[in-house]
Amino acid sequence: MNTFKHLLLQIFVVAILCSCGKEGYDFGNEDNGKEPSANLGAVEFSVSADYTLRTKAEGTNLNLDPDKFSFAILNASNYIVEQWSEFSQVKGQSVELNHGAYKARAWYGDSTATGFDAIYFTGESSFQVERLQTTRNVTVTCRQGNAKVAVAWGENIKKSADYSAIVKREGYADSLLFSKDETRAGYIPAGNIKLKVSTKDSQGTERVYEHEAAIPVAAQDFLTLHIDSKSSGGGTPDTPSGEDDGYIVITYNIDTTVTDKPQQITIPAFLVSQAAPTVLGTGFDQNNRIEFWEGEIPSPVKVMINAPAFVKSCKVSLVSPFVNVTLPDTVDLVSDATNSAKLRDALGIVWDDALQSKRFATIDLTNFAKSIEVTGTNSSSETSTFTVAVEDLRGKKSGDVLFTLVAKRPVLSLSEVPDYDMWATKAYIELVTDVEDKSLFKFEYLVNNLPKEANATLVSTTGNRSRYEITGLTPGSSYVFRANYCNGRYYTNTVAVSTEAAQQLVNGDMESWSSDEWNTFALKKIYLYYPGASSSNKSWGTRNAVTMDGVDNASSSAAWNERTAYGHNSNTIPTGDAVSGNAAEIRTMAFANFTISSGSSATRSGMASNVLNDCTVYAGYLYTGSADVTTSSPTPAAKGVGHSSRPKSVKFSYKYAPFNGDQCRVYAKLFDADGVAIAQTGEFVSGDAKTGYTEKELEFAYSNLQKKAASIMVFFQSGTNETAAYVQHIKGGYGSNPWSLDTFVGSVLKVDNVVLNY
Repeated sequence: MNTFKHLLLQIFVVAILCSCGKEGYDFGNEDNGKEPSANLGAVEFSVSADYTLRTKAEGTNLNLDPDKFSFAILNASNYIVEQWSEFSQVKGQSVELNHGAYKARAWYGDSTATGFDAIYFTGESSFQVERLQTTRNVTVTCRQGNAKVAVAWGENIKKSADYSAIVKREGYADSLLFSKDETRAGYIPAGNIKLKVSTKDSQGTERVYEHEAAIPVAAQDFLTLHIDSKSSGGGTPDTPSGEDDGYIVITYNIDTTVTDKPQQITIPAFLVSQAAPTVLGTGFDQNNRIEFWEGEIPSPVKVMINAPAFVKSCKVSLVSPFVNVTLPDTVDLVSDATNSAKLRDALGIVWDDALQSKRFATIDLTNFAKSIEVTGTNSSSETSTFTVAVEDLRGKKSGDVLFTLVAKRPVLSLSEVPDYDMWATKAYIELVTDVEDKSLFKFEYLVNNLPKEANATLVSTTGNRSRYEITGLTPGSSYVFRANYCNGRYYTNTVAVSTEAAQQLVNGDMESWSSDEWNTFALKKIYLYYPGASSSNKSWGTRNAVTMDGVDNASSSAAWNERTAYGHNSNTIPTGDAVSGNAAEIRTMAFANFTISSGSSATRSGMASNVLNDCTVYAGYLYTGSADVTTSSPTPAAKGVGHSSRPKSVKFSYKYAPFNGDQCRVYAKLFDADGVAIAQTGEFVSGDAKTGYTEKELEFAYSNLQKKAASIMVFFQSGTNETAAYVQHIKGGYGSNPWSLDTFVGSVLKVDNVVLNY
């Protein structure tokens, strides 16, 4: 085979003073760094790719772009002086270097990779940099830096039901898997190559052939493995089914770049090694022993069998007080079908079907271990032993291998539940146990002495204490809880508890209102409103006591009546504009700071202007409380009304008409018996107009879960700005002086159906 080279790309770089897009590494030696210009020289590079192997092997070119190759310059000590992720980053440039000896290196791919697409190219070129001179045309020619591998299957082996080969470089984890349908060649780092071939005949018998000697391959070598089985020999007792007499033949050819003559060596690979069967445990300690809480197996417990010459017999012996079926001292899983079925069906021990002639097999003891019960009343543990002995088709034996399983009786109990862990619809209960697998526990409560499963979720574990959240409970109800282990194998003690009531806010639907009535000029009416049955039985607080303060001193004189009209009004009033029935209308309002007489202004607009020039503005309030605020304080000083339940959220329906960019404000808080806040919602502040009723829900965030609630504050505010710029003159329904129903109103918040969710 003739060698030829195809040059894809050769790049000559025009000299410039500095390179760009590079990663520089300066190790501080004399060959690095940029010294004064008298000590510098320059260099130009080109990169090419030699595809000799690919062309010879496949007859096609590999279209790698040298511009995409990584590129580096190394000094005489092999330290990297300059490095670029792609050669295109230095293309068209010259590189300044101190005078001295250097190497240029280019590469593509990963030198350590194995795979069908893991091609690796690399090349180096040495050069010298002279002071004040440009070294031109330093060319790096890259060639394949790893080996190529292909597999060709023979006609005899193709008659097998299945076959595959694994090719691996010694010292590396990755490998090439050539299945029977794989037609591609792959790439592997040069070095010593190991081979493993697997076959399966028409009877399902699997064989593994491992070639002990390594095949050395160099960079640019093309290794072709020709693999075939011998013709059928009729079979012997040592060669199951007689399909290949226990041998395959591997012929490999190595095409090299040095000579075009293939090297051919024929290697027989034996059906089985000379090693005896081995029996190992998974899930056991180094002494083949496992201790576990009864019913709990932290990981699968298995016995793993490796019989290179294939299984002939697998004899087991089980000694356990838990065994409730009659078994002989030893059961052969290969030939004793009757007693094997008892092990499988009655005791839950399972293994691979048709153990005979298998090389690898597994006996799974997991289900058996989970079913072991500590039978003695005064016993704290139960010990079982399981012995395995395997013989292969060549007569080699594993010897008796003993496995010990110790089941321990679990200790478990429920702690007493403090009252703060009982909520309206949920409870928190702590389970004390050393059992790690918490899925083995189920919580239940007793209804007429009959158990009903509870919806329990594990929320935390500290040491041997596990905290569960029980949800779906009924408010204001009594419960008796317990936990069962392993579907009722054991039960904990019981705990009796009661849930909180799902307490709602009085008059949360805003249906109940009362008022005190006063007469103004010409006996017109003005009202002090109370959300609730009466002034002495209010369910919500307002600012009305402040904004109506003094109205009861009005007389029939015009001056007093005019002052009454412009100096007093209820910020918070009932309205029929509701989701249903009544709602609360909360208004930002202005009130005159002076006595208005008939001579104050000759016109209605003039009087309105005077009021807006000298007034006090109050935002409207509605909040849970039995008393109105009696000062101009921006928020009520009290902690709301008595409330002993802890809700999840507060929901309400609202409409909002903001004036001049004002914003409404809503929040809720819960307090303990000492008046300390234990939960609060985020503040809802909004300037968005809502012309139709809209639902809003605010979630409570609890800062203290070990305190019961004693009071609640739910607070609504019509606006957050209290100046004359945030109100406007609203004409009332009476046209004669003193226009007693005129008002000065800003933002209006309407609220209905305030509900606590649990």
